[in-house]
Amino acid sequence: MILEKTVNIMTLSKDIKLIIFPIHRHLLKDIKVSIIKTLKSNNVKSYKITTENSFLVLATQNYLYVFNLLSNSSGIKKIGLAVSTSNDIKNILGLILSVTKKIILSNERFQVKVVSENSDFISRDLEFMATGLIIDKTKYQSLKPNNYKGINIKKIYCYIGKLNSYVPIKLIDGIGGLPFNYNKKKIFSVYYNDYSLNCIKTISNFGFIPEIFIVYSNVFDLSKKLKLLHPIFSKMGNRRISISLLPSDMKFTVDDCQYEEFLMLKSIIMSNNDPNVLVPFSFYTHPFWMMEKIINLCYKNNKIPWIPMAFSDPEECIDLHFQNDDLINNSEKKINKKIRTSNISGDKKSLLVSSFLRKEIKNVTFIMNSSNIRPNYIDNILNSI
Repeated sequence: MILEKTVNIMTLSKDIKLIIFPIHRHLLKDIKVSIIKTLKSNNVKSYKITTENSFLVLATQNYLYVFNLLSNSSGIKKIGLAVSTSNDIKNILGLILSVTKKIILSNERFQVKVVSENSDFISRDLEFMATGLIIDKTKYQSLKPNNYKGINIKKIYCYIGKLNSYVPIKLIDGIGGLPFNYNKKKIFSVYYNDYSLNCIKTISNFGFIPEIFIVYSNVFDLSKKLKLLHPIFSKMGNRRISISLLPSDMKFTVDDCQYEEFLMLKSIIMSNNDPNVLVPFSFYTHPFWMMEKIINLCYKNNKIPWIPMAFSDPEECIDLHFQNDDLINNSEKKINKKIRTSNISGDKKSLLVSSFLRKEIKNVTFIMNSSNIRPNYIDNILNSI
């Protein structure tokens, strides 16, 4: 129904544009570069990008495809499909009226919000004129302006740029964050459960490139993990991507899940030379002593721990059965008894306790092609093992 409604609105004008708002104005250039890379990697060749003071305007024939594509790109605060017109007061008021007639229902309250970046147009005056025009021309629909607080209303936005004005017919929130690879740093990331995947997605939205180490139980588990990682890989564009694969029979049972998880992360973190390490822990799901030991381990080995979801909302965290006090105390005793990193010399640290690294680690390199519905690289990786 939403698509049908959108198609009807688009008959208003052939001049449909995408308006893109970054999380901050100073990121306009970086967002523009990131959008260009995303469009090239997805074979969108015909487009034009115009830079306004606080937003970008993208013109393309495949606007619906690009709209869905960019809605999942990091660094974007809002993105919308908008009808554009020249900066003439009659054209602007007429466009606001036309869009309002299509997207506002009978007896529904509305509010006109004009954001002007052009000194020739005053936002307050245009809002007043547009509201009066809508009331006068839509008497049969009984549209009502918003005069009361606390009542659900539908807002009609109008953004006035240097030469053109834009009235969105659909405006949605982006995923925010920073543009991909904004910080020019790579972070070693272990993916072994749903919560670690959320951490990898979060760190990629912070402008980092995750170097992914996948721990899997069987081929079906690996296939599932690769499919869930595809949105992250697609951000990297058409480039060579390297990942590491480690088969494991590890099972997070209720009795020793903390112990097993600690051993696994400890062994894997100490086996690589990356200076930046992702720690997929949270104060809501992991005990403090466990986080402290992993962080101290990173510092002792000259690594910087990154904990992107340390203070995440408990509802967003995966239940890892860490709520039992007796379980926490028993697991802590196991760790303290069996693992004492402070008493181990540097030469022997690579021989620690865990059996995970006794199995062969397979490094896989592939070329990303995000235009495929089912990416070929997934089948190639599964066949290689």
